[in-house]
Formats: sequence, C-alpha cells, structure tokens
Amino acid sequence: MPDWLDFAPTIGSPKTKVLLRRIFFGLLHKPVGPVYFRYFSVTDIDNLHLNNLNDFEHMRFSRASIGATNSSDALHYSRQINSEDGFHLAIVNRKHERVGSCTAVFNQTIKRIELGILIYREFSRQKLGSYSWQFLANKLQTLFPGYKVWAGTLKDNIAMKNVLESSSFVLIREELEDYFSQGTQETILIFE
Repeated sequence: MPDWLDFAPTIGSPKTKVLLRRIFFGLLHKPVGPVYFRYFSVTDIDNLHLNNLNDFEHMRFSRASIGATNSSDALHYSRQINSEDGFHLAIVNRKHERVGSCTAVFNQTIKRIELGILIYREFSRQKLGSYSWQFLANKLQTLFPGYKVWAGTLKDNIAMKNVLESSSFVLIREELEDYFSQGTQETILIFE
C-alpha cells in the first residue's frame, strides 16, 4: 500500500492488537464529555497540525521545538508510536474539530504506559487538555489495572504540572537531563 493511503497502520504484535482492540472498545467507541478520540491518521498531518508543531512558543516545553517538523517527520513519529506497542490518537471536540493529539506507549516488560498530549494553540485554555488527559488516564488505568500510567514534563511547564496534579498524578522523582541536546541540564518531573 502506498504511504499516502496508510490511514491506520497495522501493528504487528498479536499482543498489541489485543491491547488496541480493548482500547478501541473501551475508549474510542463513543464521544464522552467535550471531546472524543479516534485514531490519528495520515490525513491529520495537515497545516493545522504542522503549524502547531512548528510554533516554537507553543512547543517550548517539548523536544519538538528543537527543529522544524515537516509532514514526513510527523508521519514517521506517528508510525513509530504505533509500532512500539502504542497508539496515536486525535482529540476531537463536539463540533468535530481536531483540537490536538495524544499518545500512549505500552512497556509490557515493566507494566507502564507513557502518556503524552498536545492541544493545539487555537484550543488551549478551554480545559480540553485537562479533560482529555483525565479521561484517558482514568480509562487506561481501568482497562489495564496491572499497568502504571506515567508522564514527564519540564519543571517550568506549569500548565502541564497543573494538568497532572489535577488528574491525581503524584510527583515520584526529579531527573536532570540534557533535554534539548544543547549541553544544558533541565529538570524533568516524573509523575505517576
């Protein structure tokens, strides 16, 4: 199949297919609250998505701010997430507008799910990120009770810290890391 027709890449691992099927039925089946989730597809890699990824101010707490992202990079990232026992979802509001995306990557060895989220600038400050995060984190914890859901953020990212804390995530540790690969150590907060 040509890349441009690959709307929902197939995941190879049978275990992952079972996980994704459980997620689909438990999470993507119907709209709940102000947003709903669906698979992020190649058609979602459009000007809205790319403009937000390349908005340095909006992405200043993300590694994505290091360099410009083109459609090929975005497609590679989405496929990488989907091939790592994870999924990449679009977040859609009640008006059927895509307001952002989220990722979840399962580590079956240590029973952890790493969660990530991006709300587009045009839709920030509407509590859609908080709602999406809380809903997704709660649903994943319900569907996969043996797994811990975790996330990391830069210490200066007050908005994300507030989302995590309002979702009952607890700070478990701080790490120093050359987060932006520029030789400067940044404090990363790890929450579960």
